[in-house]
Amino acid sequence: ELILASPSGHKRGPFPVNGAGLKVATLAPGRVIPRGSAPGYRDAVGQEVELRAGAETEIVLRLRRSANATSGS
Repeated sequence: ELILASPSGHKRGPFPVNGAGLKVATLAPGRVIPRGSAPGYRDAVGQEVELRAGAETEIVLRLRRSANATSGS
């Protein structure tokens, strides 16, 4: 799942994500810090991104398996 947090602490999400990714069309413009999480993986936090009205923004987060993840989790 993906959560977008503003520098002031306001959170948007969680948004469900699958292998094809995620597309959200109704977010207000502003600065956000993306955080992704999934069972069996360590959370990933991206760099601050500026969302702009009418412009598509791509955010890529790479999650790594956690040390205690088991196959199929």
